[in-house]
Amino acid sequence: MQREFNELQEFLDKHSVKYEVFSHEPVITSEEATAIIGVPVEQGAKAIVVKDSGRFFFLAVLPGNRKINLESLGRQISDARLPLRLACHEEVLQRTGCEIGSVHPFGLLFELETFCDAALLKNKIIYFNPGVHEHTVKMNCDDYIRLAAPAVCEFTG
Repeated sequence: MQREFNELQEFLDKHSVKYEVFSHEPVITSEEATAIIGVPVEQGAKAIVVKDSGRFFFLAVLPGNRKINLESLGRQISDARLPLRLACHEEVLQRTGCEIGSVHPFGLLFELETFCDAALLKNKIIYFNPGVHEHTVKMNCDDYIRLAAPAVCEFTG
């Protein structure tokens, strides 16, 4: 997992992105991470690995105060790939090298197509776990969208 954190930092540094890393006690949820650093939960960008009914995995990125709607996301991806389900712990670890709750929102570094809920774009600054539970990264949302190049759509409630 430390490897994924290091790869993310190298990626951000390579692209000259300004970001800040906060160290804290290990946290699992976006709610915990934003609370521990004292920012609104909607600024948390939680990354969730989902799987279609075949063999494909995707990364869904959404604000920390929202819940994923798998049916809605499935329609955004393609009706042929329905139904979607959350990836299990072993699948997340295998696909990303990260534990559930520490997956960062840069799906391209995991070779995962990434979908970002439009509600996240209401934030100028976002916070996310960078592949480990004991750090949180702060960065400009515009930089995230530019580098991650996710498909932006609506799939939360």
